[in-house]
Amino acid sequence: MHGTRNVLRTANDVDTVERVVPTSSVAAMIGDAVDILSVPGRILKEESWNTTSSLTREPYSFSKTPAEKEAWRSRTRRTAGASSPSTRAS
Repeated sequence: MHGTRNVLRTANDVDTVERVVPTSSVAAMIGDAVDILSVPGRILKEESWNTTSSLTREPYSFSKTPAEKEAWRSRTRRTAGASSPSTRAS
């Protein structure tokens, strides 16, 4: 999360940076394939956040969730929230 915050803050401070679009990961939305079974209709939405991962269970997924939440919190005119290449807009 600190790395995401630092990149976005720096991008906003540098005039030559026109736009930053953080790349998300489905890991920020679900911890593993079993987790999708508890999602209503098995459809992930912007409100879907990984709540089952921890430092000992799926630590990569655990780290992606707070980083993406920070990207959304830190949005400015030069920074978007996050784009997830593993999902599609409906």
